[in-house]
Amino acid sequence: VRKNTSSLPTRILLDVDAEHLTECCEHAMRSFYGENLVSDDHKEACEDALIAAVEAGPSYHSHHVAMVNARYNGIEQDCSVLLRLSKPIEMVGEDQGDGIWFVWILLSPFKTHPKVSTVAEFVHLAAEADRRAAFLRAKTTDELRAAYVEALHADTHFESHVSDELRPSGRLFGGFINDIKRRLPTTGRTTKTASTRSRSRRSCFCSSPVWRPRSRSVACSRSKRTAR
Repeated sequence: VRKNTSSLPTRILLDVDAEHLTECCEHAMRSFYGENLVSDDHKEACEDALIAAVEAGPSYHSHHVAMVNARYNGIEQDCSVLLRLSKPIEMVGEDQGDGIWFVWILLSPFKTHPKVSTVAEFVHLAAEADRRAAFLRAKTTDELRAAYVEALHADTHFESHVSDELRPSGRLFGGFINDIKRRLPTTGRTTKTASTRSRSRRSCFCSSPVWRPRSRSVACSRSKRTAR
């Protein structure tokens, strides 16, 4: 079971019009700048860092999701945003046929490579058509978050795959006791069947003819006749 180590960014933009990842970065910068995450002195440098990351190629690109991450020491905290596009961006190497629907952008003063794993869970969920369709149908950010949480819960808990024998009982030796209760009906039927078969074998043995040796007198008379 995978641990829930990832979550959606606090900033989500829906139905963004963009034809290239560079335009996605511009939308992201407007969001960061509007929330005072990036000051005027560092705005241009942050934009240059994201554009350079786009030109180098997205750090993650799979299953209709692309991630652009850049490191810039002029900011004090991570700045991330998830963009859901109004129409997909066609990219080289996108073999799913629908292009990029989601762009995850991260700007951080720290190393960004370890943070790439936070996108992996979303990419994994978006790989399935039904879950991706739920992400695309969401009309608000709350609906998108709810769809993500529901998909993540179903994917990590495996409720439909856990048998009764593996479900925790919450009691001391509860699993052992439940297992005995489950086996009692079958054990009773098995014991009864075995007992019936044993009695049947004994009755068959008793009713069958038994070989008995001949009497001693008959055996002696026959020996005398042979001697004569």
